[in-house]
Amino acid sequence: MTVDSSSIGSVKIGMHLTKIPIRLEEPIQRTAFNDTGSCYYVNPSSGPRFYMMIEGDVLTRFDVTEPGIETKEGVAVGDPIKKVKDTYGQAAIETPNFYDEAQPEFTINSKDGQYSLRFSTSDGKVAAIIAGRSKSVRYVEGCL
Repeated sequence: MTVDSSSIGSVKIGMHLTKIPIRLEEPIQRTAFNDTGSCYYVNPSSGPRFYMMIEGDVLTRFDVTEPGIETKEGVAVGDPIKKVKDTYGQAAIETPNFYDEAQPEFTINSKDGQYSLRFSTSDGKVAAIIAGRSKSVRYVEGCL
Protein backbone atom coordinates (compact mmCIF):
# COMPACT_ATOMS: atom_id res chain seq x y z
CA MET A 1 0.00 0.00 0.00
CA THR A 2 1.31 3.49 -0.84
CA VAL A 3 0.57 7.00 0.38
CA ASP A 4 0.79 10.31 -1.44
CA SER A 5 -0.44 13.76 -0.49
CA SER A 6 -4.06 12.95 -1.39
CA SER A 7 -4.56 9.18 -0.93
CA ILE A 8 -3.63 5.88 0.66
CA GLY A 9 -4.52 3.10 -1.74
CA SER A 10 -8.17 3.59 -2.71
CA VAL A 11 -8.90 5.95 0.21
CA LYS A 12 -8.90 9.56 -1.00
CA ILE A 13 -8.71 12.87 0.82
CA GLY A 14 -12.10 14.60 0.55
CA MET A 15 -14.16 11.41 0.94
CA HIS A 16 -17.14 11.53 3.27
CA LEU A 17 -16.79 9.21 6.24
CA THR A 18 -19.60 6.99 4.93
CA LYS A 19 -17.82 6.56 1.55
CA ILE A 20 -14.42 5.38 2.85
CA PRO A 21 -14.00 2.00 1.09
CA ILE A 22 -12.42 0.09 3.99
CA ARG A 23 -13.84 -1.29 7.22
CA LEU A 24 -13.20 1.02 10.20
CA GLU A 25 -12.70 0.22 13.86
CA GLU A 26 -15.85 0.70 15.89
CA PRO A 27 -17.11 2.61 17.74
CA ILE A 28 -16.28 5.88 16.02
CA GLN A 29 -16.00 8.57 18.67
CA ARG A 30 -16.38 12.19 17.66
CA THR A 31 -14.55 13.91 20.50
CA ALA A 32 -12.27 16.73 19.33
CA PHE A 33 -13.18 20.13 17.95
CA ASN A 34 -11.32 22.78 15.99
CA ASP A 35 -12.32 25.74 13.82
CA THR A 36 -13.99 23.41 11.30
CA GLY A 37 -16.37 21.95 13.90
CA SER A 38 -15.95 18.30 14.75
CA CYS A 39 -12.57 16.68 14.23
CA TYR A 40 -11.60 13.13 15.16
CA TYR A 41 -9.58 10.14 14.03
CA VAL A 42 -10.68 6.77 12.64
CA ASN A 43 -8.55 3.70 11.93
CA PRO A 44 -8.83 0.75 9.58
CA SER A 45 -10.04 -2.36 11.41
CA SER A 46 -7.35 -4.50 9.75
CA GLY A 47 -4.35 -4.29 7.45
CA PRO A 48 -1.54 -1.76 7.70
CA ARG A 49 -2.07 0.66 10.58
CA PHE A 50 -2.64 4.33 9.88
CA TYR A 51 -4.91 7.02 11.21
CA MET A 52 -7.42 9.10 9.25
CA MET A 53 -8.38 12.60 10.41
CA ILE A 54 -12.02 13.41 9.83
CA GLU A 55 -13.18 17.04 9.93
CA GLY A 56 -16.90 17.68 9.61
CA ASP A 57 -17.30 14.00 8.52
CA VAL A 58 -14.85 14.49 5.62
CA LEU A 59 -11.41 12.84 5.40
CA THR A 60 -8.69 15.54 5.49
CA ARG A 61 -5.48 13.82 6.64
CA PHE A 62 -3.59 10.53 7.03
CA ASP A 63 -1.04 9.83 9.77
CA VAL A 64 1.28 6.88 9.11
CA THR A 65 3.33 6.08 12.22
CA GLU A 66 4.40 2.47 11.64
CA PRO A 67 6.35 0.70 8.87
CA GLY A 68 4.29 -1.03 6.19
CA ILE A 69 3.09 1.92 4.10
CA GLU A 70 5.46 3.87 1.89
CA THR A 71 5.19 6.86 -0.41
CA LYS A 72 4.90 6.24 -4.13
CA GLU A 73 8.57 7.25 -4.27
CA GLY A 74 9.51 4.50 -1.77
CA VAL A 75 10.03 6.39 1.52
CA ALA A 76 8.65 4.72 4.67
CA VAL A 77 8.61 5.13 8.45
CA GLY A 78 12.02 4.02 9.71
CA ASP A 79 13.97 5.23 6.66
CA PRO A 80 16.93 7.58 7.22
CA ILE A 81 16.45 11.32 6.70
CA LYS A 82 18.98 11.09 3.86
CA LYS A 83 16.49 9.04 1.85
CA VAL A 84 13.88 11.84 2.14
CA LYS A 85 16.44 14.43 1.01
CA ASP A 86 17.75 12.27 -1.83
CA THR A 87 14.26 11.32 -3.00
CA TYR A 88 12.57 14.74 -2.91
CA GLY A 89 15.53 17.11 -3.24
CA GLN A 90 14.66 20.83 -3.28
CA ALA A 91 10.92 20.05 -3.07
CA ALA A 92 11.40 18.93 0.56
CA ILE A 93 11.16 22.08 2.68
CA GLU A 94 13.01 21.55 5.96
CA THR A 95 11.64 23.11 9.14
CA PRO A 96 12.32 22.45 12.83
CA ASN A 97 9.91 20.30 14.81
CA PHE A 98 7.52 22.42 16.91
CA TYR A 99 8.68 20.73 20.14
CA ASP A 100 12.27 19.76 19.36
CA GLU A 101 14.26 21.92 16.96
CA ALA A 102 16.93 19.21 16.70
CA GLN A 103 14.42 16.94 14.92
CA PRO A 104 13.68 18.37 11.44
CA GLU A 105 10.49 17.95 9.48
CA PHE A 106 10.30 17.90 5.69
CA THR A 107 7.22 19.08 3.79
CA ILE A 108 6.46 18.60 0.11
CA ASN A 109 3.55 20.67 -1.22
CA SER A 110 1.50 19.82 -4.30
CA LYS A 111 1.93 22.17 -7.25
CA ASP A 112 -1.45 23.79 -6.55
CA GLY A 113 -0.71 24.06 -2.80
CA GLN A 114 -3.89 22.17 -1.92
CA TYR A 115 -2.16 19.05 -0.52
CA SER A 116 1.01 18.35 1.45
CA LEU A 117 3.16 15.42 2.51
CA ARG A 118 5.14 15.90 5.76
CA PHE A 119 7.86 13.68 7.16
CA SER A 120 8.40 13.99 10.92
CA THR A 121 11.73 12.64 12.12
CA SER A 122 13.33 11.31 15.28
CA ASP A 123 16.95 10.25 15.80
CA GLY A 124 17.80 10.66 12.12
CA LYS A 125 14.91 8.56 10.80
CA VAL A 126 11.38 9.09 9.51
CA ALA A 127 9.03 8.75 12.51
CA ALA A 128 5.75 9.62 10.74
CA ILE A 129 4.36 10.43 7.32
CA ILE A 130 1.48 12.91 7.42
CA ALA A 131 -0.46 13.57 4.24
CA GLY A 132 -3.59 15.40 3.17
CA ARG A 133 -5.05 18.87 2.84
CA SER A 134 -2.28 21.37 3.49
CA LYS A 135 -4.12 23.10 6.34
CA SER A 136 -4.74 19.80 8.14
CA VAL A 137 -1.16 18.60 7.61
CA ARG A 138 0.07 21.76 9.35
CA TYR A 139 -1.78 20.94 12.59
CA VAL A 140 0.80 20.23 15.30
CA GLU A 141 -1.22 17.98 17.60
CA GLY A 142 -3.91 16.01 15.85
CA CYS A 143 -6.85 18.32 15.27
CA LEU A 144 -5.08 21.39 16.67
